Amino acid sequence: MSDLIENPAGGYALLPGIPAFSEGCTALSGYSVIHARFHRSVPLPAAYRAIEATLSSYDRPIAALCGVELRIPEQMEMGAFRTLNKAYIEQLRDHWELFVDGVNPVPRCNLALTVDPVSMPALHGFSFTVKADRTRPHFVTAGINDAAMIYGSKVFQQVASGEPLERASTAPKVGDASSMVVEQRLRLILAKASARLAALGVSWNDATQVELYLARPIADLLERVVLPEIGLAGHAGLRWFVGLAPFIGPEAEMDVRGFSNEIILDPPK
Repeated sequence: MSDLIENPAGGYALLPGIPAFSEGCTALSGYSVIHARFHRSVPLPAAYRAIEATLSSYDRPIAALCGVELRIPEQMEMGAFRTLNKAYIEQLRDHWELFVDGVNPVPRCNLALTVDPVSMPALHGFSFTVKADRTRPHFVTAGINDAAMIYGSKVFQQVASGEPLERASTAPKVGDASSMVVEQRLRLILAKASARLAALGVSWNDATQVELYLARPIADLLERVVLPEIGLAGHAGLRWFVGLAPFIGPEAEMDVRGFSNEIILDPPK
């Protein structure tokens, strides 16, 4: 946990990532996490105003925002993905002034639904801290996908820097939906998620919500691969969204949260 940066204004500590997102966060002592999601995804920027209104109703500053869940119409070419990131970073850094010592503190996931997709970039849900006592860890991870399997271990640094991406020689063929490849993707994101949780000082057993984003057949892989890895978190079930990671190449993504309260919001009028 030595790599965590405290964000006292937000009530949490964060694990640095790239300018578009932190890798995760964990609530500081005296704070808990509330997870909010909309009954229907809300297009940006109306969703930003909804975040502001919700946090204000809880008498919390915008700095309390500790998780964002985006939806986009389809997987993006890298140029379009970087354009989306640029506008999103400007909202968090320049408008909301959330960055901590130049670091984006907010974990983010991003999903392109393949069934009934959104028509424009939108917000599915978000997390924020409130002052409250708790008896177990509260935390949020960013989305963890299999991009390293396709483009190599430094893919997100390359995304952030603007470098071109090249498929690794060991990457599966484009369109390969074989059970073996899907299993490889799942095992990779599960291993990365386990490492991410350890870096936050928590474990699968602390999780209250695990979400999987995958648009490929998984046959027996949930029972044989996923549930044995996530341990007691599986007792709360698994949210499976039929969709893809936000940019072309990776296909599987996962995020993990620990919280006590979830609220369902109506889309703003």
